[in-house]
Amino acid sequence: EYEQRFEDERKRLEQTATTDAARRMFRKAAIARQEQFLNRVGKHFNDQRTAYRKVVLDTTVAEATESAIVDHENPEHANDVRNATYNYYVSRGYSDKVAQSMADEARSKLHLAVVKSLGVTNAVAAEAYLEKHKDQIDPTLRAGALEPLMENVRLQRANEDLADLSSRHILNTTDGDKAAIKSLRDKYKNNPKQLAASEKRLKNELIRLE
Repeated sequence: EYEQRFEDERKRLEQTATTDAARRMFRKAAIARQEQFLNRVGKHFNDQRTAYRKVVLDTTVAEATESAIVDHENPEHANDVRNATYNYYVSRGYSDKVAQSMADEARSKLHLAVVKSLGVTNAVAAEAYLEKHKDQIDPTLRAGALEPLMENVRLQRANEDLADLSSRHILNTTDGDKAAIKSLRDKYKNNPKQLAASEKRLKNELIRLE
Protein backbone atom coordinates (compact mmCIF):
# COMPACT_ATOMS: atom_id res chain seq x y z
CA GLU A 1 0.00 0.00 0.00
CA TYR A 2 2.69 2.50 0.99
CA GLU A 3 4.81 1.50 -1.98
CA GLN A 4 1.94 2.14 -4.41
CA ARG A 5 1.09 5.49 -2.85
CA PHE A 6 4.72 6.53 -3.09
CA GLU A 7 4.88 5.49 -6.74
CA ASP A 8 1.67 7.37 -7.63
CA GLU A 9 2.93 10.51 -5.99
CA ARG A 10 6.28 10.17 -7.74
CA LYS A 11 4.62 9.94 -11.13
CA ARG A 12 2.40 12.94 -10.41
CA LEU A 13 5.33 15.10 -9.38
CA GLU A 14 7.42 13.87 -12.28
CA GLN A 15 4.80 15.18 -14.71
CA THR A 16 5.20 18.67 -13.26
CA ALA A 17 8.83 18.81 -14.32
CA THR A 18 9.16 21.21 -17.30
CA THR A 19 11.93 19.46 -19.30
CA ASP A 20 13.04 15.92 -20.06
CA ALA A 21 16.32 16.53 -18.29
CA ALA A 22 14.51 17.75 -15.20
CA ARG A 23 12.18 14.77 -15.29
CA ARG A 24 15.13 12.35 -15.58
CA MET A 25 16.91 13.99 -12.65
CA PHE A 26 13.72 13.96 -10.62
CA ARG A 27 13.07 10.30 -11.52
CA LYS A 28 16.60 9.27 -10.49
CA ALA A 29 16.33 11.09 -7.16
CA ALA A 30 12.83 9.72 -6.51
CA ILE A 31 13.87 6.13 -7.18
CA ALA A 32 16.77 6.49 -4.75
CA ARG A 33 14.44 7.90 -2.10
CA GLN A 34 11.95 5.11 -2.76
CA GLU A 35 14.61 2.43 -2.29
CA GLN A 36 15.68 4.03 0.98
CA PHE A 37 12.09 4.12 2.15
CA LEU A 38 11.43 0.50 1.19
CA ASN A 39 14.63 -0.61 2.88
CA ARG A 40 13.55 1.09 6.10
CA VAL A 41 10.06 -0.41 5.86
CA GLY A 42 11.48 -3.83 5.01
CA LYS A 43 13.90 -3.75 7.94
CA HIS A 44 11.12 -2.72 10.30
CA PHE A 45 8.91 -5.54 9.02
CA ASN A 46 11.69 -8.10 9.32
CA ASP A 47 12.52 -6.92 12.84
CA GLN A 48 8.87 -7.27 13.84
CA ARG A 49 8.62 -10.70 12.25
CA THR A 50 11.81 -11.86 13.98
CA ALA A 51 10.58 -10.55 17.34
CA TYR A 52 7.26 -12.33 16.86
CA ARG A 53 8.95 -15.60 16.00
CA LYS A 54 11.12 -15.31 19.12
CA VAL A 55 8.02 -14.77 21.27
CA VAL A 56 6.41 -17.84 19.70
CA LEU A 57 9.55 -19.89 20.35
CA ASP A 58 9.86 -18.76 23.98
CA THR A 59 6.17 -19.49 24.58
CA THR A 60 6.46 -22.94 23.00
CA VAL A 61 9.52 -23.82 25.07
CA ALA A 62 7.95 -22.60 28.32
CA GLU A 63 4.66 -24.43 27.76
CA ALA A 64 6.34 -27.64 26.61
CA THR A 65 8.66 -27.60 29.62
CA GLU A 66 5.76 -27.17 32.02
CA SER A 67 3.91 -30.00 30.28
CA ALA A 68 6.98 -32.26 30.41
CA ILE A 69 7.34 -31.68 34.16
CA VAL A 70 3.74 -32.77 34.69
CA ASP A 71 3.78 -35.52 32.06
CA HIS A 72 7.40 -36.67 31.93
CA GLU A 73 6.58 -40.02 30.32
CA ASN A 74 5.49 -38.28 27.11
CA PRO A 75 8.50 -37.71 24.80
CA GLU A 76 6.57 -35.37 22.49
CA HIS A 77 7.15 -32.37 24.76
CA ALA A 78 10.90 -32.61 24.22
CA ASN A 79 10.37 -33.15 20.49
CA ASP A 80 8.20 -30.03 20.33
CA VAL A 81 10.94 -27.93 21.88
CA ARG A 82 13.61 -29.32 19.60
CA ASN A 83 11.54 -28.85 16.44
CA ALA A 84 10.45 -25.33 17.35
CA THR A 85 13.99 -24.27 18.17
CA TYR A 86 15.40 -25.79 14.99
CA ASN A 87 12.77 -24.08 12.82
CA TYR A 88 13.35 -20.73 14.50
CA TYR A 89 17.09 -20.71 13.82
CA VAL A 90 16.63 -21.92 10.26
CA SER A 91 14.15 -19.07 9.70
CA ARG A 92 16.81 -16.66 10.97
CA GLY A 93 19.19 -17.85 8.28
CA TYR A 94 21.49 -19.97 10.44
CA SER A 95 23.10 -23.07 8.97
CA ASP A 96 21.59 -26.49 9.53
CA LYS A 97 24.51 -27.40 11.80
CA VAL A 98 23.98 -24.38 14.04
CA ALA A 99 20.20 -24.87 14.11
CA GLN A 100 20.67 -28.53 15.08
CA SER A 101 23.07 -27.56 17.86
CA MET A 102 20.70 -24.94 19.29
CA ALA A 103 17.79 -27.39 19.07
CA ASP A 104 19.74 -30.09 20.92
CA GLU A 105 20.70 -27.62 23.64
CA ALA A 106 17.08 -26.54 24.10
CA ARG A 107 15.99 -30.18 24.42
CA SER A 108 18.76 -30.81 26.95
CA LYS A 109 17.52 -27.92 29.08
CA LEU A 110 13.97 -29.27 29.02
CA HIS A 111 15.15 -32.68 30.23
CA LEU A 112 17.18 -31.07 33.01
CA ALA A 113 14.16 -29.03 34.10
CA VAL A 114 12.23 -32.29 34.44
CA VAL A 115 15.09 -33.88 36.39
CA LYS A 116 15.26 -30.90 38.75
CA SER A 117 11.51 -31.00 39.40
CA LEU A 118 11.42 -34.77 39.89
CA GLY A 119 14.45 -34.60 42.15
CA VAL A 120 12.48 -32.61 44.71
CA THR A 121 9.79 -35.27 45.14
CA ASN A 122 11.35 -38.49 43.90
CA ALA A 123 15.11 -38.47 43.37
CA VAL A 124 15.18 -42.11 42.28
CA ALA A 125 12.62 -41.39 39.55
CA ALA A 126 14.71 -38.38 38.51
CA GLU A 127 17.78 -40.58 38.23
CA ALA A 128 15.85 -43.06 36.10
CA TYR A 129 14.65 -40.23 33.84
CA LEU A 130 18.18 -38.90 33.47
CA GLU A 131 19.45 -42.34 32.53
CA LYS A 132 16.60 -42.91 30.06
CA HIS A 133 17.24 -39.65 28.22
CA LYS A 134 21.01 -39.43 28.61
CA ASP A 135 21.54 -39.59 24.84
CA GLN A 136 19.45 -36.42 24.45
CA ILE A 137 21.26 -34.43 27.11
CA ASP A 138 24.52 -32.58 26.59
CA PRO A 139 27.22 -34.53 28.51
CA THR A 140 28.50 -31.41 30.29
CA LEU A 141 25.02 -30.37 31.39
CA ARG A 142 24.24 -33.93 32.45
CA ALA A 143 27.38 -34.18 34.57
CA GLY A 144 26.54 -30.90 36.26
CA ALA A 145 23.10 -32.16 37.22
CA LEU A 146 24.09 -35.68 38.17
CA GLU A 147 26.19 -35.21 41.30
CA PRO A 148 23.76 -33.06 43.33
CA LEU A 149 20.95 -35.35 42.19
CA MET A 150 22.81 -38.45 43.34
CA GLU A 151 23.11 -37.06 46.84
CA ASN A 152 19.31 -36.98 47.02
CA VAL A 153 19.09 -40.40 45.40
CA ARG A 154 21.37 -41.92 48.02
CA LEU A 155 19.41 -40.29 50.83
CA GLN A 156 16.09 -41.53 49.44
CA ARG A 157 17.42 -45.06 48.99
CA ALA A 158 18.89 -45.01 52.50
CA ASN A 159 15.44 -44.18 53.89
CA GLU A 160 13.88 -46.92 51.76
CA ASP A 161 16.53 -49.38 52.97
CA LEU A 162 15.81 -48.49 56.60
CA ALA A 163 12.10 -49.10 56.10
CA ASP A 164 12.85 -52.45 54.47
CA LEU A 165 15.32 -53.54 57.16
CA SER A 166 12.93 -52.51 59.92
CA SER A 167 10.27 -54.75 58.43
CA ARG A 168 12.59 -57.77 58.14
CA HIS A 169 14.81 -57.51 61.22
CA ILE A 170 14.38 -56.64 64.88
CA LEU A 171 16.60 -53.61 65.18
CA ASN A 172 18.45 -52.58 68.31
CA THR A 173 19.21 -56.25 69.05
CA THR A 174 22.57 -57.86 68.47
CA ASP A 175 21.36 -60.39 65.91
CA GLY A 176 18.98 -57.98 64.21
CA ASP A 177 21.59 -55.25 63.83
CA LYS A 178 24.22 -57.65 62.48
CA ALA A 179 21.75 -59.08 59.98
CA ALA A 180 20.69 -55.61 58.83
CA ILE A 181 24.28 -54.45 58.29
CA LYS A 182 25.14 -57.67 56.42
CA SER A 183 22.10 -57.20 54.22
CA LEU A 184 23.23 -53.72 53.26
CA ARG A 185 26.79 -54.81 52.56
CA ASP A 186 25.61 -57.63 50.34
CA LYS A 187 23.22 -55.35 48.49
CA TYR A 188 25.70 -52.57 47.87
CA LYS A 189 28.99 -54.42 47.56
CA ASN A 190 29.57 -52.69 44.22
CA ASN A 191 28.17 -49.32 45.27
CA PRO A 192 30.30 -47.94 48.13
CA LYS A 193 28.69 -44.48 48.15
CA GLN A 194 25.21 -45.90 48.57
CA LEU A 195 26.46 -48.37 51.16
CA ALA A 196 27.96 -45.53 53.19
CA ALA A 197 24.71 -43.53 53.02
CA SER A 198 22.50 -46.46 53.94
CA GLU A 199 24.76 -47.61 56.78
CA LYS A 200 24.84 -44.07 58.17
CA ARG A 201 21.05 -43.91 58.08
CA LEU A 202 20.77 -47.29 59.80
CA LYS A 203 23.29 -46.37 62.51
CA ASN A 204 21.49 -43.10 63.22
CA GLU A 205 18.29 -45.06 63.68
CA LEU A 206 19.98 -47.49 66.03
CA ILE A 207 21.25 -44.58 68.10
CA ARG A 208 17.72 -43.20 68.21
CA LEU A 209 16.35 -46.55 69.43
CA GLU A 210 18.82 -46.92 72.31
